[in-house]
Amino acid sequence: MNCSLCFSVRHYRLEFAHPFGIAHGTRNYTDTLYVRASFMDTHGYGEAALPPYLGYDATQLAADFDRFFPAAMEGSEAIRLVMQKLSKTDEPIPLPLRTAVDIALHDLFGKLTGRTVRSIFGITDTVEALCSYTLGFST
Repeated sequence: MNCSLCFSVRHYRLEFAHPFGIAHGTRNYTDTLYVRASFMDTHGYGEAALPPYLGYDATQLAADFDRFFPAAMEGSEAIRLVMQKLSKTDEPIPLPLRTAVDIALHDLFGKLTGRTVRSIFGITDTVEALCSYTLGFST
């Protein structure tokens, strides 16, 4: 497809090697959406994990993707227009789609400009960022 900005979305069910249990229950998989944003021959990728307790239907989100983001957009302003749409809190975009598209566009922009996300946002702090991770119930 030849367009200024193209999107595609795929739904994957990621199967776990071992059951994963937390306070919301135990499961053997997590549904995930992957979004690809393409400009010419450059691609940016974004992801949104959909654990069941969030209440989203991954298959339905993937099917509805084009309602929120057309598969192809023409014009030199396409990336900027999508970023503006993402920043509007009154847009009824489901959060997982908003997240995956945002990540894909930032990845694409970084690749197009040859810059890291840190440099795009002017982050010069070299202190390691605090983060968290989930420990599941297990033996």
